[in-house]
Amino acid sequence: MWAEIEAAKRQHVFDVVVAVGSVGIDYPGHIDCWVTYHANRFPQWVKKREAKQRPPAKQYWTARSTLKYKPIFRINQIECYGGDSGLIGTLVALRLARRVTLAGIPMDPERGQYDSAESRWDEALNHRAAWERHLPELKGRVTSMSGWTKQLLNGGGTFGK
Repeated sequence: MWAEIEAAKRQHVFDVVVAVGSVGIDYPGHIDCWVTYHANRFPQWVKKREAKQRPPAKQYWTARSTLKYKPIFRINQIECYGGDSGLIGTLVALRLARRVTLAGIPMDPERGQYDSAESRWDEALNHRAAWERHLPELKGRVTSMSGWTKQLLNGGGTFGK
């Protein structure tokens, strides 16, 4: 994932940075939006990011259907049923940018997940249907640096420089 982020930075100048899931703890730069399906994890993630002396995210987002507790800080909500945190991040990014490049969101089971010791993430296969449902709004605006999402979106992270 980190290699994909660096490759994307070499290809584009980004106006908006959206961090997905626990990656936001480790991402070294500024974060415009931090997104996850698991909003209950934000308080511990924010503390871990602060401990690394990284700047706070400007906004926090989750899917409307998943926020089942009263958050301790403002969490924006977006309609997104099914899919994964990467899809929520993509939909949020589309609200803020004309074009989006995905890095580290291949949706391939053998690539695992960023914060898991498991080498596989078979659940990725279950989430693909939601990506396909959103394809009309993604196509032509979103590219991916790798994996199944790269194939789906016919991308590869090259909108031009």
